[in-house]
Amino acid sequence: MRMTIGKDGLSKIWKGKFPETTTCVRCKGEARIGFVALKELDGDEESLSQFVKDLRLGGFRSHDHSSVAVYFCRKCEKASALYD
Repeated sequence: MRMTIGKDGLSKIWKGKFPETTTCVRCKGEARIGFVALKELDGDEESLSQFVKDLRLGGFRSHDHSSVAVYFCRKCEKASALYD
């Protein structure tokens, strides 16, 4: 897993690009990017077998390589997230 702080991580996604801002899921204010976490293969056998999709999180369907962008709201200061 690799984490990138701020805007540098917006293009660290398997499809497309994360936006710089998103709508807060709680108060509908503007949420700005905080960091992006990206699942990458480290090349060792253990990392090759560990994927979020294997957690079986109900109807959640993740790709083998997941990216998650975490945003912080300017208004209520709560976190929102987008994933690929």
